[in-house]
Order: sequence, then C-alpha cells, then structure tokens
Amino acid sequence: MWALSPAGLDVAGRLREAKDELERRKANAREFNSRLEFNVWFYKTVQGGSGIDRETIGTTPAAQPLAIPPCHSWYVRPRGDVSDPEALRAIAAEVERLRVEGLDLRGKKITDAGVRALQEALPQLEVRY
Repeated sequence: MWALSPAGLDVAGRLREAKDELERRKANAREFNSRLEFNVWFYKTVQGGSGIDRETIGTTPAAQPLAIPPCHSWYVRPRGDVSDPEALRAIAAEVERLRVEGLDLRGKKITDAGVRALQEALPQLEVRY
C-alpha cells in the first residue's frame, strides 16, 4: 500500500510520472539536421527490457534530415576541435535552437573559458559522468 510520507512524497505518483516521461521520450520520433558537424546517437531499450544500448543515427550536415526513431533519448557529439569558446557558443546555440536532448563532450578539450561559454549559453545544462 502506498501512502504519503510526512514530507508529502507520493512514491506511486513519482513512479507514474517517471513512466509517463519515459513514454513521452519514446514517442519523440522526429527528423534532425544541423549546419554543424555532429555525430548523432540514440539510446534504445534492449530487447526484453534488460537495459539500454546506444546506436548511431548518422552525421550532420546531412543531404536529407536524419530520422530520430522513437527512443529513450538522443544526443549529438561535435566532430572536430571544440577548444575555442566561440565554437562552443555556436554549438550551444544550435543545441538550443534545434531542441537537442543531449550534448556529448566526453574526451573533448575544453578550456575554462569554454565551460563559461556553455554555462552562459545553456544555463539549464546538466553535467553527467
């Protein structure tokens, strides 16, 4: 039996919200293209629901828009050097303009000025390891 805690935490409600969010993300199929050079990836649920795996969709700019399939989530990874803060500002503007779900900068050389540029351009940015 589910009940509210003294702090008002509705566990069953939170679980429903999480499930609804997952369903919304699965229904996020769309087309995508960018003038910037990105590798585009998505996370898919492994058959049987035993986890998630990532798969490449393609690269941009593309002659035809890339089809983002219904998926858990998708993201872009810039190709090439991103050490210049102006390059990061352009990437951030493109991510915002095109409503990209995720930005992968793992292994990229980013200066302190670059980090500040990202923070200014994408204040909602979450860092995940």
